[in-house]
Amino acid sequence: GLISSSVADCNTQIMRLISPLLSHKNPEVVTECVVVLRQLVVQGTDEMQTCKLVHKLLMNVINDDIKAPAARASILWLVGENIGTHISIAKAAPDCFRIFAKSFTTEEAVVKKQVLTLGAKLWLHLDGEGDLAERFKKIFFYVLDLVKYDPEYEVRDLGRMIECSLDRASETFASF
Repeated sequence: GLISSSVADCNTQIMRLISPLLSHKNPEVVTECVVVLRQLVVQGTDEMQTCKLVHKLLMNVINDDIKAPAARASILWLVGENIGTHISIAKAAPDCFRIFAKSFTTEEAVVKKQVLTLGAKLWLHLDGEGDLAERFKKIFFYVLDLVKYDPEYEVRDLGRMIECSLDRASETFASF
């Protein structure tokens, strides 16, 4: 991570070196790899390589290969940030949200906040019509109902804030 921040020309090589470490048995190693990969994506590496990397991380999370909460939260953030730019990520993101909705009550607070944020970003990107939008809407409102009873106040506050901004006819929603 330190090398990539000082020498931007070697980002591709760093991605190749770090990617195999995602299957490491130590969760701290996996978390640090995800954080560095997130940093590389934010720095604006090759768009096609970014798409492949985020999609690979997304599949690792969906398959439950990555278990460290900080790594899972970082991957959810990456998915949410890249919904509008990559079609493969946009297609897989609702399924990712559905999977995390199933395990929402057992997740750590850092992951719950990213699940809520991903849900809000998906809500903004869906047009509101069609079968996928209706299924997503039911799951999203289910998660927002779960949030009301969460033991963490930060998660409850974020849920309330998101729920207040969901009215598509409001001025707040129109400003997005």
